[in-house]
Amino acid sequence: MSAKIISISSWEQETGKTLISKVLMNYFAQNKTKVVFVDFKENNDYLWYFNKFKSIASFEYEGHKIARIDSEICIHCGICKENCKYQAIFMRNMKFVVNSEICEGCGECQTACPLEAITFKDFGKGRVTVYESEEGLILKTNSFAGEIDIHLMKFAILTAKDLVGDDDGIVIVNTLIEDQKKLLYLLGISDLFMVILYNPDTSDLIYASKIIDKKDASHVIFIVNRASENFDKNTLIDFLPNEYTFIINNFISGSKLELVDMITEKIKESGLTRKIIEIINSNTSHQVEV
Repeated sequence: MSAKIISISSWEQETGKTLISKVLMNYFAQNKTKVVFVDFKENNDYLWYFNKFKSIASFEYEGHKIARIDSEICIHCGICKENCKYQAIFMRNMKFVVNSEICEGCGECQTACPLEAITFKDFGKGRVTVYESEEGLILKTNSFAGEIDIHLMKFAILTAKDLVGDDDGIVIVNTLIEDQKKLLYLLGISDLFMVILYNPDTSDLIYASKIIDKKDASHVIFIVNRASENFDKNTLIDFLPNEYTFIINNFISGSKLELVDMITEKIKESGLTRKIIEIINSNTSHQVEV
């Protein structure tokens, strides 16, 4: 069996993704389930949620090659687009351009181009640092270009899966929604997709409901945090499956220990952990207990 991927996403930063990840890591660690946490924040602040963390290894990502089309040479014949198996080439402002987040640098377009208008550029070099903690392993990414690249994210997740090995372990991935969409395209990942709705309004719920249209609803969980006082809980039922939607409000303020204790209790009361374990156990030989 391979590692199970739990992705926890939100539309913005500072919505409680790391805190929920920490609590889930505690649950899995107590059940002797190997767990690796992957986060893509540039700073190290979130590491302080974890007990006795220390750096134990690092992996260099040598980057990847991205196609570049010289608009001065290109005659817009479209042969490169026809030969791109990743559909990374498209027309913009009457010019063919390459989507760097999709391009895999295979070279098919360059070979096909009749005018040698395509060259390649090194892109996205970085490092993945592995930290050991009482809760499990933590992977932090650092981009040498100053911005986390989607391919570096992919490398970090694959590294996490390698660290889990063939065990029925868990990889918890924290991302923003837009990055998660790209990773789903690149890797087809996520056995369980969790979305935090932070102080949501109706437009947020409509947008969230579209996620279900593209994915099995039984593998999507919505967590509502910081709902306003006039938020109508019944409105949720109109947009999201009630069985997979949990309201766990106001878990961002307080000291580190208070936060962990509070969210642990809120998650227990909501039944969220039981639902997560139910989904994970539905497709694994190693049964985790609640």
